[in-house]
Amino acid sequence: MKGMYQKILFTSVLGMAFLASPAQVDLSKYSATKRTKIAEEEQIASETDQVFQTLMTQGVEFFENNEFEQAIDRFEEAGERRPLNVYPPVMIEDVRLAMDLYVEEEPQEEEVENPVEEQSKEPELTAEERVEQMYQAELAKVYKDMPPPP
Repeated sequence: MKGMYQKILFTSVLGMAFLASPAQVDLSKYSATKRTKIAEEEQIASETDQVFQTLMTQGVEFFENNEFEQAIDRFEEAGERRPLNVYPPVMIEDVRLAMDLYVEEEPQEEEVENPVEEQSKEPELTAEERVEQMYQAELAKVYKDMPPPP
């Protein structure tokens, strides 16, 4: 059962990846069984392709360092080298999504107009502290509406 699920998932991902990238080979004319077999063969072959592995590793390193354009270039090269492999187009899509969400932090000059005001401000809460505050507020509402104990 697990093997069948993996094959279906792998075939689905393979199909989506091929539809997403124009450099990829169109496998839609093949049966699901044939696409699964091709995908399995490609996975094995790509694991021994050192150039492909190097390109993918470099792409991931660039991605982790927020060097998005270089990452996309490496993943595109890897996709051109192994057009049947599903990972390069998936990684390119991930990089593009990250690019849209990434806002490079620019160093800003700190303006301190009134040092007394600065000291009286409450420190910013962490996400956990904000959640705890919301939880406590909701809990207080529940207890407020409860009848007193007998």
